[in-house]
Amino acid sequence: MNWILISTLAALQATSMVYPNEQICHTALKEVRTVDPKAICIPQGVDYRNQRRIDGMKEFLTLFGEHVDTLSSHTNGH
Repeated sequence: MNWILISTLAALQATSMVYPNEQICHTALKEVRTVDPKAICIPQGVDYRNQRRIDGMKEFLTLFGEHVDTLSSHTNGH
């Protein structure tokens, strides 16, 4: 899960401070807190609107793969 570093520093607000995990965010946070003691790291969360589409596509691909396997076993068996 991605983590977001939130700071009141104007320089950091110009860019998105998103990190791939909590540990990296907290490493950056240590540096930022030297000038902004109120800075924090929070989980980015999941955009469930997109997650439903991703889950639907995964389900489709799983079913498609099962169908291909079934067709392949019938073709190889004859």
